[in-house]
Amino acid sequence: MEDLRPISKNSISDGIVEQIMEGIRTGRFKPGDRLPCERELVKVFGVGRGAVREALKILEAMCFILRKHNSIIFSEPTGNGYFTVWLGMRAEVQEAFETRKIMEIELAGLAAERATAEDIKEISKSLVESYDLRQVTACDISFHQSLVKSAKNRVFSKVYKMIGEALFETHKYHSLLAGQSDGERDEIMRKTFRSHQKILKAIALHDVRGAKKAMKEHLDYAERNLLGRMRGDLSGSILDGSVESGKNRTR
Repeated sequence: MEDLRPISKNSISDGIVEQIMEGIRTGRFKPGDRLPCERELVKVFGVGRGAVREALKILEAMCFILRKHNSIIFSEPTGNGYFTVWLGMRAEVQEAFETRKIMEIELAGLAAERATAEDIKEISKSLVESYDLRQVTACDISFHQSLVKSAKNRVFSKVYKMIGEALFETHKYHSLLAGQSDGERDEIMRKTFRSHQKILKAIALHDVRGAKKAMKEHLDYAERNLLGRMRGDLSGSILDGSVESGKNRTR
């Protein structure tokens, strides 16, 4: 259980489910493995017993775990349970990117019109070339938040702040990178950094059309890459080739 970590207060049961799901997807938790008792999980995650019980109920309802005597064990994967979870994730990711494109492409154009030298300096602070997933994620969020601020539209800023958590919740799916080779992972991070550079360059040149085009390319790539990795995970033995039907349902 050394891979598990305390949950922040705003996540609670969902955070517990996400961590355990990540362990299932990456193979750390296998059918037949046992989870610690509720009392031990409370200590591991640093949350109340009610949150642990709620998370376990969710996992049990999705057939990922089952109770056997006084133990909690991981069950054999069932197509319906796994399919429902991944299908929900795919739909959520698609909707998040759809929303981001509606907002951020136009915001990039406004930033190119209105950004001051100080704004550009602030955006550039988030351009850190790194191959550490957590740092890349933090810099990505900081980059987009700084860009929104430089667009100088108070209503847009308030709306973005209100829904920002939902938009960037897609980063929790970056655990899928665990199945990639080091080279593939590094290439994804390198392309993200380069696309951020391209957006910033257009903004610094006050190139409205170029900034909007660069932002669209960036979001298209991020969405395509993330959904592609999710499809790749789905195409394994869990669903036995039922990915295509899943794609059709989420359209």
